[in-house]
Amino acid sequence: MNRLKELRKQKSLTLDEIAQETGVKRGTYNNYENGKTNPKPEIWGKLAKYFDVPISYLQGQGWSKEHAIKSLAIVYASHNYYYDSEFFEDENCENGKVYKYQINMVEELGDHSYIILKTAYSLGITDDSNDNWQIFGNEKFPDVDSFSKEDREKINKKLIDNSECIDVHEFLNLIFSRDEIHELESNTLDFIENVVFGRLSFEESKYFSLFKKAANKYLKVLNDYVFLSTIEENQYKTGIAGSYELAVKVKSYVQNVLARNVFSNSEELSRKALAAYLKPIKSNEIKESLTDLFEEILGELYDLREQVDNIQYRLDNPKDYDNNSFDD
Repeated sequence: MNRLKELRKQKSLTLDEIAQETGVKRGTYNNYENGKTNPKPEIWGKLAKYFDVPISYLQGQGWSKEHAIKSLAIVYASHNYYYDSEFFEDENCENGKVYKYQINMVEELGDHSYIILKTAYSLGITDDSNDNWQIFGNEKFPDVDSFSKEDREKINKKLIDNSECIDVHEFLNLIFSRDEIHELESNTLDFIENVVFGRLSFEESKYFSLFKKAANKYLKVLNDYVFLSTIEENQYKTGIAGSYELAVKVKSYVQNVLARNVFSNSEELSRKALAAYLKPIKSNEIKESLTDLFEEILGELYDLREQVDNIQYRLDNPKDYDNNSFDD
């Protein structure tokens, strides 16, 4: 399904307004939205330019921005949920972490995907004695009609055991404010009781509303529609979960933001940035030295900013001071 209606709603536009701004007739655009007819290539291009997104995203490829925010919100919430639940299993997460490979990989991708055949081959489940072969790029693997239940379990275990993970809860807390973190934590129980157990839709929960607001405020990377349109594009080959692809991208973005804000106007953000920078360093002595240097520079920086603010105030309010009142 294309994303014409979704993007129109995001801009709070009516069909009449779309018609006026794009030149596409109201009824025609409505048919495009509902999938009754498809735009010609030149119209796809025109609408993609209007919404400022790639044609592939407009046509429904990859994940929508809403889907991406929802995925991050579910992974974040799983930090405070310690029981088995299909709700979190579907997002491939637990305890605030998202895993590289999808649980029940064979069921997700099928017996003939590249990652499944490659893993089966490495385990000796299928070998060179098999007469049928599949070619993926430059690699050739023995094909199978179907793996047994036992073989599927072995393949899944191999993939999950080798699965890397990213702590979404941890890195998002580096950029969310203390108040936002507190509000999200306070509403997680309501989210679990009402959404996980089916009494409320995810989008209706206060928790999701709070998370979405914070995500839109801090995670500008979620406006990278080129990236969003490629999520799960190669999953049949790589087996990498879409939620993990997203987490990798967002984590990199957060790290870059923090690197640029070690000495920001926000002391809270500065200290979070420092903590993220120091985390991989093993030597406590080096950490202490860098922390002392940070405190010294931060203090001098704040003193300098105060002086600049005082000078600016005097320049903006010259009547409050005589000509000799400026310090040398």
